[in-house]
Amino acid sequence: MEVIKLKGFSMYSKARRILRPFIFTRKSIYFAAGRKFKPVRAVKPTALALAIGGIMGLFVMGTAGSAAARDTTPPNVPAGFTATLKSEAGAEPTPPDGSISGCVEANEGFFANLSCPGDKTITSIDFAGYGQPGGSCGDGYSQGSCHATDSRSIVEAACLNRSECAVSAGNSVFGDPCPDKPKRLAIAYTCDGGKGDACPDDPNKTEPGQCGCGVADLDTDNDGVYDCNPACDDAACQEPPQGSPLFKSTFSYSSECTWNGLDGGTNCNTIANDGLAWVATASPVDQIDGHYTEAVAAANNGSGDGGYGARFWVVDGVNVQTKPVRLTFDQQQPEIWLRWYQRYQPGFQWSGGGGPHYDKTFYIWITPDKKANSTLKLLPQFFSNGYRIGILNGGANDQLENNAINWTDTFGKTSDGLFHMFEVYIKLDTDGTDGIGRVWIDGTRVLNKTDVDYSGGNAASRAGIKFIDFQENQSRPNNGRAMYIDYDDIEVWITTPPATDSFGDPWIGPLNGYSGG
Repeated sequence: MEVIKLKGFSMYSKARRILRPFIFTRKSIYFAAGRKFKPVRAVKPTALALAIGGIMGLFVMGTAGSAAARDTTPPNVPAGFTATLKSEAGAEPTPPDGSISGCVEANEGFFANLSCPGDKTITSIDFAGYGQPGGSCGDGYSQGSCHATDSRSIVEAACLNRSECAVSAGNSVFGDPCPDKPKRLAIAYTCDGGKGDACPDDPNKTEPGQCGCGVADLDTDNDGVYDCNPACDDAACQEPPQGSPLFKSTFSYSSECTWNGLDGGTNCNTIANDGLAWVATASPVDQIDGHYTEAVAAANNGSGDGGYGARFWVVDGVNVQTKPVRLTFDQQQPEIWLRWYQRYQPGFQWSGGGGPHYDKTFYIWITPDKKANSTLKLLPQFFSNGYRIGILNGGANDQLENNAINWTDTFGKTSDGLFHMFEVYIKLDTDGTDGIGRVWIDGTRVLNKTDVDYSGGNAASRAGIKFIDFQENQSRPNNGRAMYIDYDDIEVWITTPPATDSFGDPWIGPLNGYSGG
């Protein structure tokens, strides 16, 4: 039996990529035969092997020549399964010319991973259905009676013109077309284009990269400069920092939009490419004086990374504001770093001429499913006497706060209209004594406590953070009319960020050197 090796990578690494969605979704895995992907069912652990072979012109979904594709370690096959790949043709296969069809499925709560071979890209989404679609990859999919109407447009916004993408199969992305019923996401798509192998004589590259064909892109002394170009001081030659954010958004959508298309225009949820849900159910009103929650150029942080910004509207009183926007994690997280830029409309003020009674900029939920079941809520916010991470654990109403800084210290008695930088670090406790809470405002650490009891003795409250609503509610604006609050350049890390603050503690820190104000 001969193990096939595509140019620059082995079938073993590709087997791992294909098996991964099977492990998560327990559905089908797909190979390409000719120009159509064929489903291959997994054999039960009682069978001798999972055999995949005898395919003419065999190639595997994925981007050939990428760093991940060159991993030649044996596949990480789950216990009880065996992957065997063999060739009857003997010749080295290459992706065929022309368009190629593919399909993928994911159960609710998991990801559907789409990818194209070589340097082809996703040129069309031929079917997308979240709910209970009919059919199969081999026979074609069909829309079922349970179907999220925006399925196709959401997938198109996330995947068109990309070599690979991942779409979360969940109600936070598509809405819930049939409550209390199991759902799945089915996608059929087409790959096309591509320029072929730009390094035909280099077995390890399909494109020149930084050092050109025949020369590895290496930085053996870890100085941020490739060995092939030691004199290079161009930023393009620098290696990226270790680690990366779990979530990052500059609201770089294809157009301006409103929350769930409430104004009759573009629905932000159909074009959002950052994983945010602009359809989360919440109590705030749909509109205030003709204003809606929206992504608009006017809300952009000019010192950030471009795109639009998220704009919310509030009016005098208590908890009268347009809809919040939600970020949901695929898994509950025991710690997060969260950084954002925020401004209030120039002249914005609160009743009494000071700070808000409360201003719940974020609701951070510790819950596996929905807010009603949350055992713990964390609320970074200004309040009447300072800044706090509010802790609502279903028992004692504890607070983690600093009374020495207030809203007026940051924005002024009436808002200065400038973007200010905020960052919080939350590590949930494991035993009631080792939780951590830190807050930075405009680059200055204003809160630090390392023995926080977030859980209040409730083990369920230590399970991890599941989702975040931002611009939730506030108490007692005093402006006589609707006024806006803008958010931009939001970033979330669940692994230690590479930067450190003045105390040597890890943080995300300012974007492009802008600390706000």
